[in-house]
Amino acid sequence: MRIGDKDSSFPGQPGPNRDRAKSFRRDRRPGEQVRGRFLRPAGPGLAWVDIEGHHLVARVSGDLSPDEVLTFEILELQPEVVLRHLVRTDGRLDRKV
Repeated sequence: MRIGDKDSSFPGQPGPNRDRAKSFRRDRRPGEQVRGRFLRPAGPGLAWVDIEGHHLVARVSGDLSPDEVLTFEILELQPEVVLRHLVRTDGRLDRKV
């Protein structure tokens, strides 16, 4: 998963992606589960999701419907934000991606 949209910034310089990453990391911890809404595909196995107003690209599994609510586990916050898509099966969340 990465923070951002079509914006880019050069290494070492502040930019919209760095601000989004800093904002997303605030008050979050590895192991925490977060929910997001599917926005649109971002390539094979990737999707744009909205998590609390942050537009992120996340690795996902399965076919998703517009506005579908997804659950992710935060694996890492540094140096990159890494999320694991959790899929509900038999009434419980399973780790998929």
